[in-house]
Amino acid sequence: MVYFFTNVILDFMFAIFPGNYPFEDVLGIYELINITSWERWIIFVIFSIIIYGYFKWQESIFDEKKLY
Repeated sequence: MVYFFTNVILDFMFAIFPGNYPFEDVLGIYELINITSWERWIIFVIFSIIIYGYFKWQESIFDEKKLY
């Protein structure tokens, strides 16, 4: 659960504020089209859950105790 909450907070900082501010508003590196910052944050969180689930699955199938 620590991983999940840490990731949600860091994803929020990148997708909403303050992480996106210098790239989107100040430097103009990118512009969101047909997606809001909140929708982008939700996508980040969903991807992190999928990646974490995949990691846990890989960890369980390659457990050294089960290999021998």
